[in-house]
Amino acid sequence: MRNFLFLLVSALWSLPLLAQEPAPTAVDSTWSESSFIDVAIGLKVDVVLDVVTIPSFTLRSEREIGHQVEWQNATGNLPLQNASDALERRFASVDIRSRSLNDVQSDISIRGSTFDQVLILVNGIPYSDPQTGHHSMNLPVPMEAISSIQVLPSGGSYRYGPFAFAGVVNLTTHPAGSKNGYAHAGLGQFGYQRGAAGLYLGQVAGTSLRMDMDYKAADGAFVNTDFSQMQTYVRTLTPLSGNHFLDGHFGIVTKRFGAQNFYSFNFPEQYEAIAGYTMALQLRGYPWNAQVYGRQHQDHFELFREEQGYYQRFENGQFMRTTDSTWAPSWYTEHNNHRTRTLGGEVTYSLKPHEGVTMLLGADARRDEIVSNALGSPLLAQIPAPDNRSFYTKGDARQNAGLFMSLKGPEVYKAFRARADMRLNYNDRYGLTYLPNAEFSYRHTPMSLRFDKYFFSINRSFRLPTFTDLYYTLGGAQGSASLQPEYAWNTELGTTLWRSPMTVRPGWPHQGSLILYQRQGTNLIDWIYRTVDGNQVLQADNITQVTLQGYELTATWSWVDVLTCSARFQGARHQASAIDGQSIYALDYLANRQQLEVETLPYKGFTSGLILMRQDRSGQYSLPSGELTAYQPFTTLDAKMSYDHDGMTVYLEAMNLLNATVIDRGNVPLPGRWIKAGVHFHWN
Repeated sequence: MRNFLFLLVSALWSLPLLAQEPAPTAVDSTWSESSFIDVAIGLKVDVVLDVVTIPSFTLRSEREIGHQVEWQNATGNLPLQNASDALERRFASVDIRSRSLNDVQSDISIRGSTFDQVLILVNGIPYSDPQTGHHSMNLPVPMEAISSIQVLPSGGSYRYGPFAFAGVVNLTTHPAGSKNGYAHAGLGQFGYQRGAAGLYLGQVAGTSLRMDMDYKAADGAFVNTDFSQMQTYVRTLTPLSGNHFLDGHFGIVTKRFGAQNFYSFNFPEQYEAIAGYTMALQLRGYPWNAQVYGRQHQDHFELFREEQGYYQRFENGQFMRTTDSTWAPSWYTEHNNHRTRTLGGEVTYSLKPHEGVTMLLGADARRDEIVSNALGSPLLAQIPAPDNRSFYTKGDARQNAGLFMSLKGPEVYKAFRARADMRLNYNDRYGLTYLPNAEFSYRHTPMSLRFDKYFFSINRSFRLPTFTDLYYTLGGAQGSASLQPEYAWNTELGTTLWRSPMTVRPGWPHQGSLILYQRQGTNLIDWIYRTVDGNQVLQADNITQVTLQGYELTATWSWVDVLTCSARFQGARHQASAIDGQSIYALDYLANRQQLEVETLPYKGFTSGLILMRQDRSGQYSLPSGELTAYQPFTTLDAKMSYDHDGMTVYLEAMNLLNATVIDRGNVPLPGRWIKAGVHFHWN
């Protein structure tokens, strides 16, 4: 705590920095279906909203205090190919650790968290997977379908329960009534190909329908890194009486990919295939709101890839490598198959007990279940798996429910505001826990062309062990059924400043932020390499305590009618109790990162953008020889050029233009330079 206070005082003495927050603008406070997000407190009317207008979209932020960052997918000038790219390159608090590019598998981290500690929402619908956080970014939403992304980076369990340990990410898609359409075709190195389309399908019995689809595939830059994936997302909107709406969502995502070294360097030729299906209905209006959702996720994992040129399975269950006739270990006789199903719902009620006071009351419940041939307790009866060969022989299920309340006080002297939240969470395995939140803000607006804002928040969060944490035992890994939930206190203090670009000197920053944060975690869940009986094993365990402290700094400036620039800086450090072994997740956080973005404004149809990023990761990983080595810092440059004429855009983009060596996960190098080109048609 002493170190955090020292960091805090030192930063406050430094020069004021500016924030990624729009200027306040008068706006109709009625609910807008196209921009609604429930990340803050779920109120949809009678709130003061901040608005920034960007071509094609209007952004409305319902979180007035505390810290939430939002980004609009509007211009398309930057080299961003999927949601993972946008999250890592547009948010200082987000780190994406990839085992393969092109969104094949993306592990998301917020402020040094593990991939299991972040809640993913699409239009307010939970997508986090109870089997493992590796699946959290298996989303059915193409990049072009996303209208905006919101990140709540300092814990969210007080509102959303156990999956929001470190923070919340919400992807908002175009509304069902949006008539923006597009068609996309792209090609690139390493056999890359992509086709995508989205369009308004019209109305059926008063219900608006919209569909977005995306297919991409590549041979891969290295051996056994080929992939193919398909995304389909359908959204509907039905007006009801009393100014209510019924919002429907249906999504499918499938991925198949070579997973070279993904989970073990001892058995490198791995393969994985997933399929996810989601359906949800949301009743929106005032004062009642409700939603129900269901999600099924199937995971087929081959520790020894069964395919021509890799391994072949014989009738005795043994696998032989076809290229050299070597055999897989005798303990491996079948691939892993898992199926998770989640069913949940939520009801909220908004009210204004006094002038200037708003309150949200709510309840939610969720059931997670898994059937598998590797995870869980023995089933009474076997269930055939989709591969038509193996069976689900094990399973488990758990229920989680919560009551939550949010109270936002009136604005005092048109500057001060406070908010308090509380959630009582019940889990049928771990019992009852309380999750409070408190926030305070001061906003100074001396004139219409500038404002300053200062905020502080503190909350308690927690996470349940995943089914993988509890049960996985294969290839030297050992889960633990005795794991307990992990807890943390999240604290942040920050300032944001905004000046109209017309009031500052050309080239000087006109907006930015400085944020200091701390996450004090106890009982953290991690996987630890240990030596047991002379053999190295990977064990799931609760670490006693880890405290993470850091800062985030952003600044944005522009030259009118020429270009805009953004800079983001992030740094973190940790203090941990003694650990018996080598951590592979909890302590491998992003120690520092510097980013610079440059976007040129359209000139005779031409635009360009680049992202320069340098990052340095804390932690170590074990080489195949057994030697420990530190993660090496690296610098990447991504660039894009495009020309737009009469609804047709032709583009050329390059990822990792400097051809740097990039390793986000130990022993899994990412491709070097990757050049792509394509054509994009768009219409209204």
